[in-house]
Amino acid sequence: LTIARRLGVEIDRNSKVIQRRRFMKIMRECETLAQSLGITVLKGAFEAEAAAAKLQQDGIVDGVITTDGDAFLYGARQVYRNLLVTERTCEKYAMSRVESELGLSRDDLVGMAVLNGCDFNPDGVTGLGRGTVLNYILSRDRSRTVTEELISWNDQMQEISEKYKRLEEIKRKPHCGTCKHIGSKKEHTVSGCICCGTTSHCNASSDAHCTCTKHVAQRLLSSPHMQCCVKFVKQGNSAQIPVREIVEEFSNNKSNAPVLPKWDLPSCIHFLSFMQDKLQWRQAVSAEKFCQVAALHFISRNLVFSKPYSALIPLL
Repeated sequence: LTIARRLGVEIDRNSKVIQRRRFMKIMRECETLAQSLGITVLKGAFEAEAAAAKLQQDGIVDGVITTDGDAFLYGARQVYRNLLVTERTCEKYAMSRVESELGLSRDDLVGMAVLNGCDFNPDGVTGLGRGTVLNYILSRDRSRTVTEELISWNDQMQEISEKYKRLEEIKRKPHCGTCKHIGSKKEHTVSGCICCGTTSHCNASSDAHCTCTKHVAQRLLSSPHMQCCVKFVKQGNSAQIPVREIVEEFSNNKSNAPVLPKWDLPSCIHFLSFMQDKLQWRQAVSAEKFCQVAALHFISRNLVFSKPYSALIPLL
């Protein structure tokens, strides 16, 4: 619904798409559980990943726990996924490794989101796979960013369409049947072949590219850059792609991340009541788990050693 509102799309409020009552109920229960443990709950104005990324950018949190890859696009540097509490394991993804090992910047990822799809353009560009888009981004001219290039494509669709049409209409001239390069076999026998690098005859085993305008145009049209550009323009001519809106959404994270308050004192009564009501935990089990959290709370705030024992107020 948030995305639809931003894009100006009307959605039937009675449709199943926005029937999130169960999800919201679970969210409220998670909020109650977190508050019973003294954890502050912050609600983002729009996307949760945007607010979480802003918290990390401001140095308030160490990372973002989410299954949504949009977190990196919003500016998160550390993302944690698939937390397994029983095994005490999780998957950690670092933007620094994405940059150093994959050669992809945050702007590159935003460009991939436009072409391959994201929440604001779910289907992406038809006919473009992740491999083609990745090859385009890694092999492209770095004189401008990916998002700048996508915006220029969006602004020059007519010119690009006309250029593509001209390249496709180039006629193929006669080629040698031996080396497959431009020119007849007779011409090559007498004068040689420029592509083969000979002064007489030609080289049947030559792997040199033909330099005729038709083959140059075919190689250009088959390049990842041109494939992405042409398919982007073709789809843009029939269905407008909100390029500027997507780039603005991810590149300029305007979430207002408030300063995170201190970790409040956990409430044993509320925690035990919640666990018994929602998970049917016995109070002895809940109390054992709670004591570990309470101990960590006191130790992390130096309450045990910096103040008299009276600071350890009764939990029950």
